[in-house]
Amino acid sequence: MLEQPSPPANAVATNHGITSRRITISPYPKKWLVPRNVKRFSSEFIALPFGPLLRSTKFREANDAEQVLFCKHWPCQTIPVTIGIVGLGLIGGSIGLALRASRHKLIGCDPNPEHVRVALERGCVDVPAELSEVAKADVVFVAIPPAIVTNVLAEIEESLGPNTVVTDCTSVKSEIVAWATEQKATWFVPGHPMAGHEKGGPQFASAWLFRNARWILTPVGKSTSNLKVLETLITEMGAKPVRISAEDHDRHVAILSHLPHVLAGQLVLNASELSHVDAAGGSWKDWTRVAGVDPELWSQILLGNRTAVSSGLREFAKELETLASQLDAGDAAALKKFFVSAAAAKAKLPKNAGDDVTGTKKR
Repeated sequence: MLEQPSPPANAVATNHGITSRRITISPYPKKWLVPRNVKRFSSEFIALPFGPLLRSTKFREANDAEQVLFCKHWPCQTIPVTIGIVGLGLIGGSIGLALRASRHKLIGCDPNPEHVRVALERGCVDVPAELSEVAKADVVFVAIPPAIVTNVLAEIEESLGPNTVVTDCTSVKSEIVAWATEQKATWFVPGHPMAGHEKGGPQFASAWLFRNARWILTPVGKSTSNLKVLETLITEMGAKPVRISAEDHDRHVAILSHLPHVLAGQLVLNASELSHVDAAGGSWKDWTRVAGVDPELWSQILLGNRTAVSSGLREFAKELETLASQLDAGDAAALKKFFVSAAAAKAKLPKNAGDDVTGTKKR
């Protein structure tokens, strides 16, 4: 097999703003001359599979191309780029490990020196860097606690690369979207991977953390090209990108994620005085798995989504009060109706709902 030709020093591959020196570009004003097996990234650039036909002078002249683009492996799923990671905890570290297989260059920063050391040791990043350098990467993932996200995004903007795409990983979106809209931050796409673990830190990071998980994206304005860049990388990590509004996101996660954490914590507190814990069954373990969360992090999450969470708590308390009254009255029919309704509602849910959300730690 012929070896892949080395592109000129100034050769740049363009895929919706992503740059790389691994392949070169070729304009194709005469589209009818482009072979069927060409992968088109936009109306201006194409990626060509490796082959002697495409190395020919005739093809270049026919397409008015100064450079022809070659890819040794076809189909060419990704273009190796520079990935910046801000926050090298569980989520940030797992992003690095998940993208390593695609041969991207990984740089990252974290205020915790131990996180940096472990992330380097485990291969979550190739090299540590200052935030100003990370901000110049092709794509930047911000995986830090929600209370400081907007401040860090403002710092990133000061050093932002000309084509850099930035996303975050926090589990509350409305406030961040409001900030991005006010700042006209078209370079930023809010996101939230629906995955985690009850234990945090890069020592628990995993290349498999996002496999089959949903990765929510809440677009700001018209940023289609940036969305496509992120969706490509998210798919590389094995996750499924899903686009919804920030308002819908926060309303849904209040019930599907935030409220279960609160209820699990309260259930554990209610059981703290019990002496015969051997009576606990599988349902206890399933429900309370998420009770031992990071207090500082989850205080920030709940406060960030306080309107939706408090509404959910009040509605839940109201329904519990109704159940308590039915029990006091010995109303067997009402109790049976409750369980029948619950079973019917569960049957309507997707069978894999929640299966991919593997924990609670978001940093």
